[in-house]
Amino acid sequence: MNDVTLTDTGTGDNSVTSGVTKYDSSNIQLTLNDTSGDNMEYYYWESSYSVTFTNLGGTVINLNTPIDTTGFVATFGGLAQFTPLTLSPFVAPEPAAFALMAAGGLMTLFRRRRTR
Repeated sequence: MNDVTLTDTGTGDNSVTSGVTKYDSSNIQLTLNDTSGDNMEYYYWESSYSVTFTNLGGTVINLNTPIDTTGFVATFGGLAQFTPLTLSPFVAPEPAAFALMAAGGLMTLFRRRRTR
């Protein structure tokens, strides 16, 4: 999933508002939101899925900051629940990068015309 954000559900002992700030040995329940307004439960269950701790252990939890994440979706009690395996900051290309690509393309076109 690309360009999604995490928000705290604020419920239970395993929420960021209860003091959990990093992925560690605590189980964490958050909400995963995409840019179209859809959301689903986000569960980091270190006690059930050891691979999540291996990949994310010690990573700081940044709420309301765009991220890219991979994981799997399971249905429990009729609700979709996302369990993360990896995550990284979402990186949007800068406008300057687009300008450089356009300039390179134009230079290539002009060079082809001159050599013909």
